[in-house]
Amino acid sequence: MSDAKLKRALRDMSVTEAASAETNGEAAAADSLQIVAPEAAAIPEPPSVIAAAMTEPVPPPAIAFASAAADDSWTAVANAQAALARGFEQFAIEVTGLTRTGMVAGTDAALAMLGARTLAEVVEINAGLARRGVDAAITGSARLSEIGLKTMTDASKPLLGRLGASWNGSFAG
Repeated sequence: MSDAKLKRALRDMSVTEAASAETNGEAAAADSLQIVAPEAAAIPEPPSVIAAAMTEPVPPPAIAFASAAADDSWTAVANAQAALARGFEQFAIEVTGLTRTGMVAGTDAALAMLGARTLAEVVEINAGLARRGVDAAITGSARLSEIGLKTMTDASKPLLGRLGASWNGSFAG
């Protein structure tokens, strides 16, 4: 037997097959599609009232007021971001200091362990390291909490000040 497959020849579509295609909706969909040239789809002119409103300039005081209000808002946001950046810098410096202190304490304890001769000395060195670690953690967390509180206070002042000014202006009428 041969492994080659025979190709089917294309057959002509008879009248009954064309009629069945029309009943399926294929021919109806093809008839409903129409190509519209870009030149044929003209953009209508706006009514004269709308055209006149589009050409009238906005009064300059309104623009100046809106621009000043936007500048004040962006200035407040920039000041808040600057305060956050300063706070994060202080936070990073404090964490780096805590890390260095912990590494120095660990190094001192390791060197002391190398010189320990009895089990009592080893326990004493380990207790001292644990005590220094707990003290550093308490002191460091208090300092980090102070930095976080100061940062959030400094960052919220420009935004709350701007918000308070806009509230006073809107309710003063």
